[in-house]
Amino acid sequence: MAKEKAKKAEKPKAAKGTTKSLLEDLKQKKMIGIDGKERVLGDCFSDDDFEISKDKKDIFIRHDAMLRVAKKTFEGIKKKRSKSLGTPRKQDNFCSVVEVVYLFGNGYEASAVADCSQATANRGFKNYTTALAETRASSRALRYALGVELVASEEITDVESLVDGDAGLPALDNQKELIKRKFLKNKEKGGKGKSYKDMSLVVGRKIRTVDELLRGEATDVLQTWNSEKETD
Repeated sequence: MAKEKAKKAEKPKAAKGTTKSLLEDLKQKKMIGIDGKERVLGDCFSDDDFEISKDKKDIFIRHDAMLRVAKKTFEGIKKKRSKSLGTPRKQDNFCSVVEVVYLFGNGYEASAVADCSQATANRGFKNYTTALAETRASSRALRYALGVELVASEEITDVESLVDGDAGLPALDNQKELIKRKFLKNKEKGGKGKSYKDMSLVVGRKIRTVDELLRGEATDVLQTWNSEKETD
């Protein structure tokens, strides 16, 4: 009887080579953060925090997941600094280089530099190379801080051919900032009305303010604006 109960209590193992088995193996790995503490990946991240390549050979981690874990691990974010290290120029394929520095609540600091040009931008975001470079730099800084030995999906230049979903795009906070800048720019050109005052827009059949936008919704707005700009 005791053996039968033990068997029932055992957690079924995923078949080798499946998405679930890949994640189970990965989440057993350890990471050492900038505070010198060792943590198990699976204790900090869930399955939804990762992107798996279509050929099931590579696993990437999401920027928003690392940001969430970093805030919890290092007592919040006291300050984030983003600095552009050059002006994008046509002869350089509008390459943007950005440095991001995080100062965490417990006093630790992490920084990284990343670049993005129109040749390495994804999904109709060729006009937003600075935002993409900032997200990539942010991802790297968070990886260094947490000790994550995985590339972030936002750092991959050819992510569309590797994974499904919305990987490889600017982080949600960067997307919202781009939309707000567009609102302010149009307002300066004479835009009036309530939508300009509270920065609201129609998404699907709903009216949302920029701050209420979800990741996919913000992506759709920017891609639409970008395609309109390219058509003009």
